[in-house]
Amino acid sequence: MAATPSNISDELYSRLRAQFSDEQLMALSAQIAFENFRARLNRVFDVGSDELYKPASQSPAQAHV
Repeated sequence: MAATPSNISDELYSRLRAQFSDEQLMALSAQIAFENFRARLNRVFDVGSDELYKPASQSPAQAHV
């Protein structure tokens, strides 16, 4: 859904329908669309990371550097 144009193949849609209800697919699609919107808006305004995320591979001492 994040690609342009946002085409979902019939095969993928069938696999998703087997796992999720219509309501769940709507919620999932809305969340993906919102995250895509936020990412594009952040790029337009050059919003950088707040560095809150630290990969699990870092030790606690490395995370505070």
